[in-house]
Amino acid sequence: MAFFALEENQAILRKFKEALEEQPELDPPVVEQLKIMLPFFIRNPQKFDQYCQENIQSVGDLLRINLDKYFLPEERASEILPKIFVVLYGFICERDFVFPNGVNIELSFTHHFVDENIAKFEISDRMLLWYALYRMPIKILKELLHKPDIANFLAFEETAKKASNMKSDWDAQIAQMSGAIEKWQGRLAELKTESNFVALDQGFNQLAASKKRERQWSRRGMGLLGALMLLPLVYELWFVTGHIAEVAKYREVLLYTLPALTGLELLLLYWFRVVLSNVRSLNAQLVQIELRRSLCQFIQSYADYSSKIKEKDKTALEKFENLIFSGIVSEGGAIPSTFDGVDQLAKLVSSVRSGKAG
Repeated sequence: MAFFALEENQAILRKFKEALEEQPELDPPVVEQLKIMLPFFIRNPQKFDQYCQENIQSVGDLLRINLDKYFLPEERASEILPKIFVVLYGFICERDFVFPNGVNIELSFTHHFVDENIAKFEISDRMLLWYALYRMPIKILKELLHKPDIANFLAFEETAKKASNMKSDWDAQIAQMSGAIEKWQGRLAELKTESNFVALDQGFNQLAASKKRERQWSRRGMGLLGALMLLPLVYELWFVTGHIAEVAKYREVLLYTLPALTGLELLLLYWFRVVLSNVRSLNAQLVQIELRRSLCQFIQSYADYSSKIKEKDKTALEKFENLIFSGIVSEGGAIPSTFDGVDQLAKLVSSVRSGKAG
């Protein structure tokens, strides 16, 4: 609440100060104290407004009334000046009590003046001085103690005790949750590892499905080639048995077609073996894929177990590992590669040409 900073109050204070200085005949001790006090109210009105709210609310209007009365011709200065001093002294006391660094040293003489001359004031003014000196600080302190911030500070011990109890409860809960978190972290690590092996198993599963489809088509091709190999022989056998009486008539035709038929049969036989080789190769690959899928099911437990047991004996699982992790070979005899037999086929064609030339 602004009071001393208001322009009209500043004006009346400056006017009152000038009036005191222009009347040298007014030379009582109260006037000397007023001359010391007034410059502080004029120079620092904001400070008094900030630290003197109690007096502004209780005697601010009284100060303004007395200042106005001083300039009335019918009022006696000797009666008004002590009243103005008493009210202004209340502001000085409040600012001195509330302001962190106290007041100027010059005002300490005013406090000394009041202590020495309080009995000389009228009873009403004396009561205001006593109020400013004793009752007002108690009232201000009481109001401060009941402010929320101060009340919270006074309840600090109780709050600290509650906080300590809450901290103990939190520590217990945190310890409990830490154990659960560690447990779940271990489980998450296991799930992550399991997920990795699941993804690896899915990859092998997709690869196995692809190989099975490839093997299915190879088997179909092998069946087709087998049927093509039998078809010329069955046809020729059917033709011969159906024309047994005329075999001599078709003898030359049969002889001329025999080399071509033989070459066709050899070529079909070669491709049949190539496809058979591919089928066998796919079977071996599927066996290896199934082996790796089986390993994925126990590899994590095996890794944990082997790391523990090998700390005691490094060769404890050597034979087991050689057996489990060795490759599986499907024995089916010698399987030709893609271009196996090309040289023999070339020699056969050369011999046929040589026979014709002879």
